Amino acid sequence: MLIIYSSAAIENYENNWNLKFTQTKMIKNKNLIQKIIQLNKNYPTWPFWTGIGFTLFGILLIALRANVRISFVFFVVALVLFIIWIYMILKTDRKRKSQQLANQPCLCQICNHELTSMCVKQKCPCCIEMKDNTVIGHDIH
Repeated sequence: MLIIYSSAAIENYENNWNLKFTQTKMIKNKNLIQKIIQLNKNYPTWPFWTGIGFTLFGILLIALRANVRISFVFFVVALVLFIIWIYMILKTDRKRKSQQLANQPCLCQICNHELTSMCVKQKCPCCIEMKDNTVIGHDIH
């Protein structure tokens, strides 16, 4: 069976498809922007971007045939900044985890504390997980 479509119908279909495609693309871009904003809220990004700048400047110096030792210094500074950035992320996550731990209710029937922060402070042996004399978590029975 041969179906013949008019050019107006084909153009209408193409316009609708292009509209759906651009809307989907805009939604994906919006989600990406929201993720980047959320990342900026959660973690400090200045060491990352400064490290990228030092790395690019070191590459530029190599491209301009400057002294390799000078470029190496910029690469080392960039590496140090990336290590600081990773350390800040880990520190922020650890702090957030401890805050979440402190706000949870303690359901242990032995110690009868209301919040886990009291158990952590007193190092209750009934519900605290420890490793090498440091508290690593709270166990809810």
